[in-house]
This record gives sequence, C-alpha cells and structure tokens, in this order.
Amino acid sequence: MRVNVDAPAKVMLCLKWDVSNIQRRYLNIDFIVSDEKRNVMHYTTKNNISHCFISKLHEGCIYLIQDFRIMKNDTHMIELH
Repeated sequence: MRVNVDAPAKVMLCLKWDVSNIQRRYLNIDFIVSDEKRNVMHYTTKNNISHCFISKLHEGCIYLIQDFRIMKNDTHMIELH
C-alpha cells in the first residue's frame, strides 16, 4: 500500500536520530512523530535531502507537514525502550 498525502497534517516530533551504516557512513535522519489523533508514525528522510532537516527540526516541537507518502511496512517494527 502506498498513499500520497496532499493535505497538511499537524504532528509533534517525538524523537529524531541519525542513521549510519556499519562503516559509520551517514545515511539519513529518522523521526518518530505523533499526530492530533495520537497516532504514532515513523518517518525516514531521503539521503539527498536529509541535510535540510538537521538543524530545523527539534524534538517536542509541533510542525505542519504536507506532500508526504504513507507506505505500509509490517516487516520492520521500531521498538523503543
């Protein structure tokens, strides 16, 4: 399932982290966000644009996002401890 979303969504950035490969090469930034209905989602930026988000997004802040894609992913689950 892949859905393109054009309508804006208000989300809170709960968690942000850098992703690197086994050789410690920087790959991208991943995020955990929560929407107004308390749905929790995992976002991944593309490698070629992730540098745009490093200093602009902060944990605990509210953002209005748009023009994003939702994809089903039941093979990989994030487990927070």
